Amino acid sequence: MLGVLIGINVSIVLIIVYFLLPSSKKYVAAEAFQKVNPQEVEIKSTFHQTLGFINRSIAKKYLKNAKEKIQKEIDDAGIKQTPEHIVIEQFSYPIITLIIAIGFYFLVHSIMVLLIGGGVAVYLIFEPRAKLKKLAKKRKETIREQTPNFVLTCNLLLKGGLIPVDALKLSCEYASTDALKPFTDQLKEDLNHLHPVDAIRTFAKSTKVPEMIEFSATLIQFMDLGPTEEGLENLKQMEETFRELNKKVLAQEVVRRPQKIKVANWIIGLDGMALIISAIAMYFVQMMSGGIH
Repeated sequence: MLGVLIGINVSIVLIIVYFLLPSSKKYVAAEAFQKVNPQEVEIKSTFHQTLGFINRSIAKKYLKNAKEKIQKEIDDAGIKQTPEHIVIEQFSYPIITLIIAIGFYFLVHSIMVLLIGGGVAVYLIFEPRAKLKKLAKKRKETIREQTPNFVLTCNLLLKGGLIPVDALKLSCEYASTDALKPFTDQLKEDLNHLHPVDAIRTFAKSTKVPEMIEFSATLIQFMDLGPTEEGLENLKQMEETFRELNKKVLAQEVVRRPQKIKVANWIIGLDGMALIISAIAMYFVQMMSGGIH
C-alpha cells in the first residue's frame, strides 16, 4: 500500500514538474543525453549522436520516417522548435521516468511503482507530439476568431475606394493580431513580389481556415469585377457573412469563459481532495504498521 501511494505521488510530481518547465528548460534537460547541438545535426550522418543511448540505426530510421511529419506539426502549431527537439523529448523523458520508477521499486518493492512509471513513460512518449496537435488546433481556432475583424476592416477600406492590394496591406498593418500576424506579415511581403491573386491564395491556404479561404475567393472575384454593381453586391454579402461569424465568435466566448472558470475550480478542488486522501491513507498505513502510537 505504501509503495502504491509513493508511486502515485512520484508520478504526479513528475507530471507537474514536466508541465511547469518552460519548453527551453525541457530542452536543456533533454540535452543531457547528447553532446551535439540539434540545430547543427544532419539527418544523413549524425542525428544518432543526439540520441546516444539509442541504437544508431533505430534513431536514424525514426527521424528519417518522422521528420517531415513532425516539421509539419511544428509549422501548424506555430512554435519555434526543431524535429530533433521533439524527438529528444519523446525519448529522454520516458527514460528518465523509468529510471526513477525502477529506483523506487528497489526501495519499496512494489510492482505498482513499475506499472505506474511505465504508464507515465508511455504517456510522455506521445505527449510532445500530442501537444503540437493541440497547439495547432488552438491556433487555427484563434485565427478563425480573428478573421472577421481582418475581413471587415478590408471590406470597409474597399468600400472607401481603396484598391484591393492597398486595402489588404492596411488590413495587415492594423487589423491582424496574435495568431494571424505571421500570415499577414508574409502576405504583405508577397504582395510586393507576387501577383496579387497568387499572394492572396497562398495567404488564405496557409491559414487553413475555411472562412479565410472563402474571403480570398470573394476578394479575387471582386478584383476581376471591379467596383461594379455585382462586385459591390459581393462585398455586401461578404460583410453580412462575417458580421454573423463575428457574432458567433463573441457568443462562444461568452459561454467559454464561465466554463474555463468551472474547470479551474474543479481542478483545484480535486487536487485538494487528492492531497487530503493521500495524507489520510499515509496516516493509516503508518498506524497499521505500528509507526504511530
